[in-house]
Amino acid sequence: MSASNTGRRGLFGGAAAVLLLAAPAAASTPAKASGDDAELLKLCAEFDGYQRELDRFNATPTAEITDHDAFEAEVEEVNADWWDVLREITDVRPRTREGLKAKAGVGRKAWPMVSGDDTNSMEDMVLSVLDDIIAGGAVT
Repeated sequence: MSASNTGRRGLFGGAAAVLLLAAPAAASTPAKASGDDAELLKLCAEFDGYQRELDRFNATPTAEITDHDAFEAEVEEVNADWWDVLREITDVRPRTREGLKAKAGVGRKAWPMVSGDDTNSMEDMVLSVLDDIIAGGAVT
């Protein structure tokens, strides 16, 4: 394994990177942002965009990377944005079934990326979804 390939996968966490390549995309893309969950649906769509970028980076053969430093910097930037939006989604309580489904979909897509690296953030996400489900009176 080349040093640059090891570095790139290190951003995702070795085993999590393998899972990312093997795991199919879970849950559908959230619907267009509108109504009570407009903010949440917008964040979920933003997350999906970052996830597609990370998937693209992860699938890029090392031999095709001409500027490894620039590639690593771009991966790091998108990875940071991915984490930021995941944390934002964690803090938003869905108000509709559509919002709850979108948030749960993000959690499912994020699971392979974070389960081996940052269980605290994933625990926060799972607990947030459980809290949302338990507070079901607010979801119509």
